[in-house]
Amino acid sequence: GSPVVTRNLIHGQIAAGGSAISMNLNTNATVSNNILYDNTVSADIYTGQSTVLVINNTIIGDPATGGYCVYVFGSGTNTRIVNNIIAGAKLYGIYEQDANSDAIVQHNLFFGNTQGLYFDEGTTALATAAICASRRKSVKRSPSCPR
Repeated sequence: GSPVVTRNLIHGQIAAGGSAISMNLNTNATVSNNILYDNTVSADIYTGQSTVLVINNTIIGDPATGGYCVYVFGSGTNTRIVNNIIAGAKLYGIYEQDANSDAIVQHNLFFGNTQGLYFDEGTTALATAAICASRRKSVKRSPSCPR
C-alpha cells in the first residue's frame, strides 16, 4: 500500500545524517498534519526517490544543529509540498537536489530559514507572499518574488 504518516508530534529525534520522517523508495506516500520540531537530524522530512504529498505540516527546524526541513531528492519523483509552515532551518527550508526530482511547491509559509530555499532547476514554485516571507533576500528559481 501507500504509506501515510499523519497526525504525529515528532520532537527530540537525534539522527546524524538521518531524518525524522523518511519516505525512501515509496510511491504515493502522504505526510500530513504532523508537527515536527527540535529534531537534531539532517532533514525533518526526506523524500528520497519517492512521490510524496507533504501537506498541512508544521516543521520547525533546529537552527543550531538541524539541516533542512524538507529534503527532496531522487529521480522520477513528483513530490508536492503544499500548505505547510516551514521555519527555523539551519540551512534550507526546502532543499531540492536532483535533475529529475522537481517538486511542486504551493501555498507554504516560510520564516527564519537561514539559507532560504534551494531548487536546483525545474521546480514549480508558485510564489505567493508566503513564499517570499523567507528571511533570505531572494528565493532561487522563483522569479515572481521581489528582490
